[in-house]
Amino acid sequence: MIEDPAGDNPREFGGNGPSNLPGLAIGAPVGESLKAALATGTVTVTMHSVSSGVERDGDLDNTVVAHEWGHYLHHRLAACSAQQCGGMSEGWGDFNALMMMLREGDNRDGAYPEAIYALADGTPNSAYFGIRRFPYSRDRSKDPRTFKHIGDENPLPGVLSGAGNSEVHATGEIWASMMWEVLNVLADEHGVNIARRRMSDYVVAGLLLAPPDATFTEQRDALLAAASALDTDDMILMAAAFAGRGAGSCAVSPSNSSATNAGVIESGTLAGKFGLGGLGLVDDGISCDHDGYLDPGESGTLHLSLANNGIIAAENVIVTATTTGTGVRIGAPLRIAALQPFTSSSLAIPVTVLQTAPRNTLVTIKVHVAGDNTCTPNGVDASLTIRTGADDVPTSSATERAESRITPWTPTGTGAAALWGRALDASGNRTFFAANAGSSTDTQYVSPPLQASPTEPVIVNLVQAYSLEGDPSAFFDGGVIELSTDGGATWRDVTAFGANPGYNATLVRTGSNALRGRMAYSGTSAGFPALQPLELDFGNQFAGTAFQIRFRLGTDGGGAFVGWFIDDITVHGLINTPFPIVVAETATCTARKAALDDSAVAATRGSPGVSLDAFDRAVCVLNEALP
Repeated sequence: MIEDPAGDNPREFGGNGPSNLPGLAIGAPVGESLKAALATGTVTVTMHSVSSGVERDGDLDNTVVAHEWGHYLHHRLAACSAQQCGGMSEGWGDFNALMMMLREGDNRDGAYPEAIYALADGTPNSAYFGIRRFPYSRDRSKDPRTFKHIGDENPLPGVLSGAGNSEVHATGEIWASMMWEVLNVLADEHGVNIARRRMSDYVVAGLLLAPPDATFTEQRDALLAAASALDTDDMILMAAAFAGRGAGSCAVSPSNSSATNAGVIESGTLAGKFGLGGLGLVDDGISCDHDGYLDPGESGTLHLSLANNGIIAAENVIVTATTTGTGVRIGAPLRIAALQPFTSSSLAIPVTVLQTAPRNTLVTIKVHVAGDNTCTPNGVDASLTIRTGADDVPTSSATERAESRITPWTPTGTGAAALWGRALDASGNRTFFAANAGSSTDTQYVSPPLQASPTEPVIVNLVQAYSLEGDPSAFFDGGVIELSTDGGATWRDVTAFGANPGYNATLVRTGSNALRGRMAYSGTSAGFPALQPLELDFGNQFAGTAFQIRFRLGTDGGGAFVGWFIDDITVHGLINTPFPIVVAETATCTARKAALDDSAVAATRGSPGVSLDAFDRAVCVLNEALP
């Protein structure tokens, strides 16, 4: 026996000369376990050839061919580079073979193994198991696999050996089992031939509708949405089939960045499922400056989006917004009789800041949504932290807090404006943020000119956190910090100026990333999403001159993680103050009645409910009834 130390896939022996000495190549994991066993005593190993002496070619097995075509179908229609959807790709292959095999009159409660021609070489019970750990079957005594069995922490029933559940072929078994259930419920309703035709349409449309690197439940929802466009009864049947294998409405998939598919939550029910997001406050009511802040005496609107991602209607829905903030008044709860499945509603709740409210203050607004027939009987919650009674003052500081609504920073590079912006955490703190794109991008966030002191050293302090596609085996996407001394005509990495940015990775040298082969930030920073400090010491080399810094993010066309968070950028040793600050609003906004010119009113006298907005400098007039 010869151990290949490179991994689990041993290389073939070289040469083709005659040999009467039996040889077996084994991978490193098996080899190391044998070594450990030999250290404790005698180990007996039996080596044997296939019983027939001939290994059949899988290229002649129709189920193998259909499986491989299933990979083509999946990757042609959906973007997939993550572990979980890679497992689903194996499942798509198996399901394509199953759909090809099924005929009218078959015993659909029987066992359906795959690749039994290729395995008919003496492999024990190959005609029952095929190439998987269980055959595919609606009979749970033959196929007990459910959604939870994609996670390594949930062992399969029985004593079957094999790779962990997160290995892509093992994960694929679960997806194919679910899809087999779905096909069979359609066959119960329509017969096999019509079910196969419909299922083919649903699969193609569902793959097109799926997001990049889809999770099990995201791909499930895409299939159900495709079915709902043709036949809502089919959609309900399919949803029930998914629920039967643990992927009901309230199931939760692992993160698509998990390597072990950890965190599966099964569900066997059909229900409504709230999706609450898009919270934002707009100063679109009474306002004296419309600067994005609600100041004392001003009013605006809390906007939010409420979706039902479940399979049945959520009924008697109540949306309530509250705050403990001093001097902030929020409108009454909203009521929705029924929120239908796979629909969303844009909602608006009025918010008023009273004259007595404190200024330059963070206020947290909490939103609670409850309803009947949902996955969350106690409701779901979200919150938004806003700043009230504030004003922005440009060019006032050498520290960038990312809190002001104005910014002197410039996004550059194709698509930069969509990728670079600000993130808001639950505490109300804002940071600069660059999203980790799943496509090939090279974008930057460029500072305004920074004027160095003739005498003081230039030192940059900031905090950051990043989650960019990569791990110790290969780093694909990454961020770097660069500097220019010629007005942005040329840029060099800060390491060229003697600073130490603490890059943790070397990006792969191939692929479409413009930063390939460079040292960069990649993978996941320590304690993510906690922000970690960084100091860049440039000394006095820029004395009396202007320079700029930029944060540059390069991505390839593969997968994506979260992105790059940057905050509290302080540049010591400047003689200019290029960054804005946030201060308390000093003006007072007061609503009062205004005189109306009849000739300017295009409405009938006596008409009820006419709303007029008039602004007289810092004085607001609202809801003035016509005489």
